[in-house]
Amino acid sequence: MALFLAIETAGTTCGAALFQNDILLAEHSLYIKNVHDSVLATLVKQLFEITNFRLEELNTVCISAGPGSFTGLRIGYSFVKGLLFGTEIQLVEVPTLYACAYAAKEFALICGCESIYAIIGSHKDIIYAQKFTKYSEPQNKVRLISVAEFSALEDVNESVICGSGAIVVPNIGKQLSGLNRLTPRFIGKLGLSLIQRDMYSNIGNAEPLYSQDFVVK
Repeated sequence: MALFLAIETAGTTCGAALFQNDILLAEHSLYIKNVHDSVLATLVKQLFEITNFRLEELNTVCISAGPGSFTGLRIGYSFVKGLLFGTEIQLVEVPTLYACAYAAKEFALICGCESIYAIIGSHKDIIYAQKFTKYSEPQNKVRLISVAEFSALEDVNESVICGSGAIVVPNIGKQLSGLNRLTPRFIGKLGLSLIQRDMYSNIGNAEPLYSQDFVVK
């Protein structure tokens, strides 16, 4: 039975979830700003304690790869690189917006929507946004866009809107509150799919997807 850990630090949420194959065994997360560096290791340790597993039994770590908070992503990656150093545990980097859309695909099908927009706040009135099909297949690359530009997109009101950035557009599209706060279980769900496709990363070369190639003024 494969045991894997999912880590989320791309936004305000700091959390970890432990899976055995497709079964979520336990999940700890905090929705508190600026605590990632002080609590992440403790959250992970508690997961192993309450489930009676040992780190040596872990097969894979799935990490939320961004885009998102520069500091949060850096903390997550630093922790995971330290955790995996000198072990045979494998790494899977999970695109954060893709994870949001993957979690939302069932809701999209229920609503009869053809598209999913996953969005995460960047700064001021700028968000990261990416469009997906109703089956969570990426339709374009991650881009930085203003809230006003996003709200004016032609099909946005007929689409599912998910991700932590949805809070800035509460009256747009089809939304479900449970899909608007990113949790480590979202990272684990998509992470399992990537594991099954052998989409592993080299730990030495792993870097977050900051997705900010320019400065918005």
